[in-house]
Amino acid sequence: IGHVGRFHYAKNHEYLLRVFAELVKRKTRDYVLLLLGEGSGMEDIRILSRELGIGDKVYFLGNKSNVNDYYQAMDVFVFPSLWEGLPVSVVEAQANGLHCLLSDVITHDVDLTDQVKYLALANKKVWLCEVANLQRKHRIAATTENMAKLQPFDATVVAKQLQSFYLEQDERARK
Repeated sequence: IGHVGRFHYAKNHEYLLRVFAELVKRKTRDYVLLLLGEGSGMEDIRILSRELGIGDKVYFLGNKSNVNDYYQAMDVFVFPSLWEGLPVSVVEAQANGLHCLLSDVITHDVDLTDQVKYLALANKKVWLCEVANLQRKHRIAATTENMAKLQPFDATVVAKQLQSFYLEQDERARK
């Protein structure tokens, strides 16, 4: 199970840890939680993981320049934020073929593929069931259709759009 995001209250790492701890207690699988990112709340979450008895199953990996490699190690991407703008990590997770569970407060602008499911934070049992169910599903290869939906977020496409925008602005300023 994986999550990518800074350690901040809004990202709701505490909720994620509590759901994860319940999964571990079920002993249906040998679960591991990968947490990528840094932030002021990291140490509190590290302490909570030990208090919940799951410290040996939670990996605090910090910021990485090769996040794609870590997405490849995940079976499910979980994002239980309390509030968000547009979380790019959710787009990246989809581009890597991951099933994504998101809190229902996250914008549907990131629902680009058939791999996203929104859940209410009020019902932790639903999160438990969904994570467990998705763990049993095989990761899907990126389909042509899904890749087309992700195209607006491609770095090359965005760079060309920005270049065109600034060239147009420069041309207008010269007139």
